[in-house]
Amino acid sequence: MKPLSTVRTVVTGLVLIAAPVFVSQTHGASVIDPTGASYTSASASSQFPGYGPRNLFNFDVTSISPGTSLSDASEWATLGQLDAFVAFHVGGIYSVSSLFFAERDSGGRPDTDQMGVASIWASQTTPFDPNSPPATNPDAFIVLMADGTPTWREYLLTNTILGQYFLIRFVQTNGTCCNPGGRELRLGGMLFAAIPPSIAQNPANHTIYAGGTAHFSVFATGTTPLSYQWKTGSTVLGDDSRISGSASASLRITSAVAADAGSYSCTVTNRAGVTNSSAGALTVLAPPASTMANLIMSNTPLGYYRFQESAGASVALDTFGCLDAAYGADSVLGGAGPQPPTFPGFDSTNTDLGTLASTPTSTVTVPALNLNTNTVSMLAWLYPDGPQTQYASLISWRSSATFGLHYLNSTTLTYIWNNDRYYIDSGLVIPTNQWSLVGLVVTPTNATLYLGTDGVLRFSVDTFNEVPAAFDSTTQIGCDNLADTTRVFNGLIDEVAIFSHALTPNQVQAIYAAGVGTIPPGISQPPVSHTNYTGGTAHFSVEATGSSLSFQWKKGTTPLADGGNISGAHTPILAIANLTGGDAGSYSCVVSNSLGPLPSSSATLTVIPAPTAGYHGRILTYKPVAFWQLDEASGASTAVDYVGSYDGGYGPNSALGVNGPQTPTFPGFGNTNTALQTLFNSPDSAVGVPPLNLNANTVTVLAWINPSGPQNPYTTMFMSRASGTIAGLNYFGDGVKLGYQWNGGRFDFDSGLAIQSDQWSFIGMMITPTNGTLYLASNGGPLLSSAQTINQAPEGFFGVSSIGRDNAADANRVFNGVIDSVAVFNRSLSTADITAIYNGALGAPPLPTTLGWSVSPSGLVLTWYGPWTLIQADSVTGPCSAATGVTSGVPIPMSAAQRFYRLQF
Repeated sequence: MKPLSTVRTVVTGLVLIAAPVFVSQTHGASVIDPTGASYTSASASSQFPGYGPRNLFNFDVTSISPGTSLSDASEWATLGQLDAFVAFHVGGIYSVSSLFFAERDSGGRPDTDQMGVASIWASQTTPFDPNSPPATNPDAFIVLMADGTPTWREYLLTNTILGQYFLIRFVQTNGTCCNPGGRELRLGGMLFAAIPPSIAQNPANHTIYAGGTAHFSVFATGTTPLSYQWKTGSTVLGDDSRISGSASASLRITSAVAADAGSYSCTVTNRAGVTNSSAGALTVLAPPASTMANLIMSNTPLGYYRFQESAGASVALDTFGCLDAAYGADSVLGGAGPQPPTFPGFDSTNTDLGTLASTPTSTVTVPALNLNTNTVSMLAWLYPDGPQTQYASLISWRSSATFGLHYLNSTTLTYIWNNDRYYIDSGLVIPTNQWSLVGLVVTPTNATLYLGTDGVLRFSVDTFNEVPAAFDSTTQIGCDNLADTTRVFNGLIDEVAIFSHALTPNQVQAIYAAGVGTIPPGISQPPVSHTNYTGGTAHFSVEATGSSLSFQWKKGTTPLADGGNISGAHTPILAIANLTGGDAGSYSCVVSNSLGPLPSSSATLTVIPAPTAGYHGRILTYKPVAFWQLDEASGASTAVDYVGSYDGGYGPNSALGVNGPQTPTFPGFGNTNTALQTLFNSPDSAVGVPPLNLNANTVTVLAWINPSGPQNPYTTMFMSRASGTIAGLNYFGDGVKLGYQWNGGRFDFDSGLAIQSDQWSFIGMMITPTNGTLYLASNGGPLLSSAQTINQAPEGFFGVSSIGRDNAADANRVFNGVIDSVAVFNRSLSTADITAIYNGALGAPPLPTTLGWSVSPSGLVLTWYGPWTLIQADSVTGPCSAATGVTSGVPIPMSAAQRFYRLQF
């Protein structure tokens, strides 16, 4: 093939492209023209009136040889622009290897009217819009011969492209006018023969318990695109609240019921034909008698292997998720697993899997779980036949790295994650020749190992950043991999459950208790000491394990009862409200069940006088639920909440002792006030605080911030994101204005309140059932607000909240600057209340407040908040005296003939 022009090299961006040669005599491919395929729906981004893109396809070029000057007078021309797009499609999918093109006749003037470069996009399924070209790189690039003559030329592509829909961009590269265009255009190629669909893998049969999730899949080959339609019997399925994927290669049916049992098949179609898979049968079993098994299923495992098959079976049923596994040729089946009466939560006929030392073919191979996450849970019951070999594996997935649950040495439980942590000594020693529950729960920041034996569930936590694991190939139960015979578990395995989420300690405890019956009490987290202001509320909590637990809190040796300022005396959380000096002392909790009592260690409550002046004194009079002053000295680890005992934890990168709001701009803080500095991209510089358990849609959050320059979108000052809660104060998506979130929404509310950088601002969020209001005052200026009218559902705040970040996993949302005096209220403060609190920082007196009243069967109930003293008189003209013994919200017996009350600042 002899080129008629020199091959040139054109640099576009960073891609070096060699221009293909055009030929004059020999065709590089058959011309796709009106005799072989229809060019339809031709359109362009610009055209000269009367010179439409359809003209490019009007002339019969079947017998025209390259190098011939076309006599057809019809032309297409762009309207005065240097490039334009032409979109069209042909009557089938073609394999295209060249472009035929003749420019419009410009009278032999090569300086104008010519197209010099062409780029081609191709698609098998989607038409192109010439007025909205794709942002992707073209599939082919061609340098055209621009000589101003309508010569029919073929330009060979350096690659072959496949498509039915095409878009060509023509660029004029050798002139600045006028209306360049073309006379004829065709593609060179061959019709791509479509292959009818064929079923390579039919749906398998599955057996699951009622309530489980059924999965059916089909694998088909043939020319794409393939379309799918699932049926049960002859009934065509559609997606609904339980069925998904009815028009895909994978069908999913959640919360299976007996009526779902039947046969399932799939019809696969493409443009070349239709085929039907064979049917897979779904069997739906009634729930098992095992209370332990039912409890596992209530926690929605991804895969659950009960090993109830008889000797000789080849399939280990996943009785909840249809991820059926394969027994090895030497798997030992049919032996007695945990059974009553020792394990009352199991079936009396329960069986297990036996795996043999140095025999990997006795283990079980699980198909790809496709977890791709770092929130994973694994549980299994074990009966080791004596000590094990080092790193004997229980559940293991191995790719370029290894993940799973295994032995550290002959007796100790440990785990491996991303080829790390395999050396961690959990201290959990698995006894031999008896049944135990073992477990692994992985979260992004830690892994917890569990061992339940002799009626006691123990655990060990490894704090480590755990990366996501794909589990996109087979997982082994009973060994590391088939190639390593030394790591096969020697013993019995039963009830293996794998979850795509992290089980809580209480969930693991409940599963173990269901298996073994009553568990003696255990204390996993004793109460901790607190320091509180007078008038505040102290909270002590205990975390305990065991069955059917009861709780009894004591002060010193004296048992406590609910009443007065005490609540929760018989629950895991004790609350002591309206603290006085007499409430100081030591507190402990006795945890009991039928197997006996277990006392916790004691924690000390220290009660100190509450400040009455300045900003801190002002805010305390409005009774916050929690108030973190963030004024601890450098090196402190605890962010003390002197109001509600919700003490937080500073991160290792928290900077303390930084100047906070101070006089003269903010005389209510004095000249020694300090604050916390958090750093962008450093979650460990923020503060984590325990669950506030608000469960309300009447909430107020206030804080002071000094941003170090502009912030990232949705940078967060206070956020609760756990247990379904996403609520708090943050920046709007522009990184400038104040925003908030509630119920995981409201992040799109543009308050218009721009936060100034490098100066102190007072910020707030007030939630009511019908609206959310944001507040901002910058550098001592006026208090501004912006409200959104919208229904606000209650938020629990049941999980950990954070000051200075959204969550540990998103470093981009860490506040970059200084934060001070964060307060949370379990009611909706009024604008007057928030103004009064803000004025406390400015040294200004509060605005007048309202004395609320109501009548109850126990007497008159007066309510007020703020730095006010209740005074009373028996006559409207006085004299007045302090109303001693009267508390906001507490009924007053109405024994006097008449009495008048008012508030005094």
